[in-house]
Amino acid sequence: MRTTHQLEEAVSDRLLAEAVTARSAIVLEFDAMPGRTVNGTLLSCDEDAMLVEVSGRPPFEWSKLKGESCEARIYHDQRYIAETRVLDVPTWGNTLGLALARPAALRVLDRRRFLRAKLAPSSKVEIQWKVAGAQRRHTVSLLNVSADGMACKLEDEVATGLDKRRRLRVGFDLPGGGHRIELDARVTNLTPASAGSSIMGLQFITSEADAASVRALRMAIERAESTAMAEEEVHT
Repeated sequence: MRTTHQLEEAVSDRLLAEAVTARSAIVLEFDAMPGRTVNGTLLSCDEDAMLVEVSGRPPFEWSKLKGESCEARIYHDQRYIAETRVLDVPTWGNTLGLALARPAALRVLDRRRFLRAKLAPSSKVEIQWKVAGAQRRHTVSLLNVSADGMACKLEDEVATGLDKRRRLRVGFDLPGGGHRIELDARVTNLTPASAGSSIMGLQFITSEADAASVRALRMAIERAESTAMAEEEVHT
C-alpha cells in the first residue's frame, strides 16, 4: 500500500498554479481502463476544473469517459497525486483535451520526477524529420512515454519547421541499453512552456514490423511501475 502525505489546501493551490505555469506533465489512470494511461500537459486551472491537453490520441472511446473517476499524477518539483473525475472531453482543431474536476488537495507521492522518463537513463530522445528536403536531427528532453506516444520538451529554435501532423522518427534507449526503440511518430500538439521552450506531444505510428519494439516498451513500463510501487512501500 502506498503511503502519501496530504498537503494543506493553500499549499495545493500554490502548487497547482505553479504546475500550470510550468506546463507540467500529467498522467491519468482510470478504474474503467486498468493497465492503461493517458498522458498530457496541464494547461489551466480555475476554482472548479483543470484543463489537460492530451498527448497523442490513444484509441479510447473518449465520450464514455465523462463522469469517470481517475487518479491524476502531476510531475512538478515532486510527484503529486490526486483523485478527480472527467467533467468534459473538449476538442479544439486536432487537439483533444480533458476537463477534470479540481481536486480539493494534493498528496506528495515521492521525490522522483518524471518516473516514465526514466525508462531512458539519460531522459533524452532523438528526433529526426525533414524541412524543405533537408534532414534535421536533435536530442531533446523526454518528459513521459507510454506504448501509445510520448511528450518531450524542446527549445523553440529546435521546433522550427515542426507543426501538428508533422511526421518524424524518434529513438531512445530502454534501461540497461539492451533495447533501442526506433518508431515513427506524428506531432499532435506543440504547447509553449517556459521561456524559449515548448512541450511537444507525439503519437506513435506503428506497424507489424514494430511489434517487438512496442512489446519491449510495454514490458519496460510495467517493470518501472512495479519497481516504483515497491520502492514507495519501503521508503514513503
